[in-house]
Amino acid sequence: MSLQAGVAKDISGLWSGLIEKYLPRRDIVLQWHKVLMEYVKRDDAVFAIRHFNNAPSDRYDDLRRGFLTRTSEQYSFFYTDNFFAAYFQKMAMDGFVPTIDEIISAFQSRKFPSRFGRNTSNERALLAVPQGKDPRINGAGFKVAHILNVGKDYYFEEEKITLGNIVAKYFPRGAREDWRQIVDDTGKFYLRELEVPSEARQFLVAQFLRFVHPFNYFLAPQKKFENNSVCAEIAEHKPLLDYAFDHNMRAYGEAFLEYLKLVMPKDMDLRGSNGEAVINIEYGSTVEKVAKPKQTLKRVFPARPRQNKSTDVELAIEYLKNPNTSFRKLESEMMGIESAARGGGFVSKGIINGLGITAIKKGILAVVSIDEELESASGIYRETLITIKHLMEA
Repeated sequence: MSLQAGVAKDISGLWSGLIEKYLPRRDIVLQWHKVLMEYVKRDDAVFAIRHFNNAPSDRYDDLRRGFLTRTSEQYSFFYTDNFFAAYFQKMAMDGFVPTIDEIISAFQSRKFPSRFGRNTSNERALLAVPQGKDPRINGAGFKVAHILNVGKDYYFEEEKITLGNIVAKYFPRGAREDWRQIVDDTGKFYLRELEVPSEARQFLVAQFLRFVHPFNYFLAPQKKFENNSVCAEIAEHKPLLDYAFDHNMRAYGEAFLEYLKLVMPKDMDLRGSNGEAVINIEYGSTVEKVAKPKQTLKRVFPARPRQNKSTDVELAIEYLKNPNTSFRKLESEMMGIESAARGGGFVSKGIINGLGITAIKKGILAVVSIDEELESASGIYRETLITIKHLMEA
């Protein structure tokens, strides 16, 4: 599976020319619906929450991906990110539906992965729900596009609330010390015990079903692999999402209504999208967007002449491979510049940033291979990685 090049004038053209080809079979989706409806009623269900999955490098202790919590209401949950939904999308596309016993066993034994991709040592220290293999949806050029937003627009008793509101009230981040090591039949792992009111469960079920149910997503071109005339990212374009909603209402009828009653939408009416809205989209790996360098700030300090032969790319390789380097070290050890002990490093920083490399990428190639990093890279940073790869292979 890979994103093939194509064009479409309007939403219906994109749907029939691309999106529809990657929708799971109707019978498979209905089987998933039956399993998930039964699963969310289980007292001992394990749920996933798409939250606490992003933080700057100096606040990695705030991350909670894969951290497991058992509630006073018997059910458990762990935090994760959008990669988790890709597993459900891939299973449905492959025509695979687990039995209720299989899915219960997979979650309770902590064998169903919490996500894939890079994580931090801060997370690995307390990780209870392990990571898994990449289902290769992102790598194929697609994004899992959710129809009903997982992060916001939940309506409860006519009040509009966000996932952030729900988590803050019922499923808070907590302190790392809240997780204690235990041992059971599944092995040794870290677990937090949390008191929750009985009302909390309905919000967790709503979020979980929006997150993983095949009714609520489809594959769209990744932002970097499409250009259109109406929005920054077609996967989040409301007229397209409305069209998908109406498709599901017509295709799945009562089953879709049963689903909607649990996910707290504003209403359960057809959205009225006929697919005629013009989008003028071109998609495929050959139309990758290239980020333009920001011009909002000029260099405060003038460039200084190099006193040795280290190239910009050599500086980039050192920065990406050595987590212990710094901009001052690059200047003093590779550029021959007497970098000030405090406040130095501006010249090398300008070079590194100009190659599309941000601070969070320092030492990344000591953790993952360059091919793995290329899978999610875009713009100038991707061009830099390609140049580095060619040099390394030469």
